[in-house]
Amino acid sequence: MDIPYCNGGLSLGKYPASIGLSCDNRIDPETNTAAAAATLNRNIKTIQSRCGQNTGLEDALLLLYVAHNNGPGVMSYAMKNGGCSGDNIRLKVRQFYDSQPGGNYRGVDANWGERKFNYGKKVVNAARSYGVTSLFPKSPNGSLCPRNTGKRALTQI
Repeated sequence: MDIPYCNGGLSLGKYPASIGLSCDNRIDPETNTAAAAATLNRNIKTIQSRCGQNTGLEDALLLLYVAHNNGPGVMSYAMKNGGCSGDNIRLKVRQFYDSQPGGNYRGVDANWGERKFNYGKKVVNAARSYGVTSLFPKSPNGSLCPRNTGKRALTQI
């Protein structure tokens, strides 16, 4: 995890300073998990707001994978331009790269974006094989994972 992604995730999570999460130590499992969980939560909320609460599992996971591998900007571009389902997501990912000067973004072209999308489809199939049926579970108290207890898990053992 690179430092800007880590810092962004920790900022989104609004974790208290008292638990000592720091992107200076990105290999720390709690820091890494906290940053990723907050980023995923934000991306899930973006998908729900732009594509609807009834977005199917496959489409939502594909969009999350687009955000993970191509960046949240590419995910947002796809959804804003009608890429909320199936092959439309793939087409909009390609369109994003094709629309950039020189047909690439930061050295990445549409073919790379589509390869990552296709790999995302394999990830979706793996998730299903593990029994995942919904991306939007209902939490009785609206809490996030990792739960914000104000303490680090490793210090609670």
